[in-house]
Amino acid sequence: MVRYLTISSSTVDDEVLLKLSELSALESVRLDNVPFSVVPGNLFQSSGQGISSLSLRRCSLGDAGSASGAVTVDPCLPLLRSFSGMKHLDLSGNPLLGTSHQMQSSLYACLCGDPSASAATPMDLRTLLLAGCGLQHVPAAIVHCNALQELSLENNRIAVLPPGLRDLPNLTRLGLAGNRLTLPPAGSGSSGTGAAATEENESPSMAVLEALPGLRELSLHGNAMRHHGS
Repeated sequence: MVRYLTISSSTVDDEVLLKLSELSALESVRLDNVPFSVVPGNLFQSSGQGISSLSLRRCSLGDAGSASGAVTVDPCLPLLRSFSGMKHLDLSGNPLLGTSHQMQSSLYACLCGDPSASAATPMDLRTLLLAGCGLQHVPAAIVHCNALQELSLENNRIAVLPPGLRDLPNLTRLGLAGNRLTLPPAGSGSSGTGAAATEENESPSMAVLEALPGLRELSLHGNAMRHHGS
């Protein structure tokens, strides 16, 4: 029985997708660089419950309608949360995910359920990879995913980390390289004296990072290492 499936850089038609949905023993699926405009909702109708790892890297999610300036909300994203055993999700390389409120709402619905609900019901993810997704802000849903151990937000346009990120007690690996964070240079804490020096060296993002209790691996290269406000 097939448990691990990889399809890369291929065009997958509807007939193939229907066949994939019959693979009931699937545990890990990689559909990287497969040009979906909208991932079909019936992709894993029967097999989805057993999938613990899913990669949809560079699949053009949300590209439908972009030629006219519109960004299509991908109905597949909320559907993914029905995969109750999902632990690892990779949506990297889909740059339209961060370009509109509609796509952000779709991503929230995937990770945390109905945005209008009074309380979030996050997926039990251990790994979430959102590198190169055009994000200008850390998606609001992430601060609710308190089972996360690894989070990649590399190569986006994030300038500030939200305070809620410090509420991820299990996070041990965090990738923030290639963003627009303003961080103090090494040794800046000892330059100058008094309140003025303290204010100059304050960094909201650094304060969030320092408050993460279990963080062991942090990637920050490609960000601006300078005094906050300079």
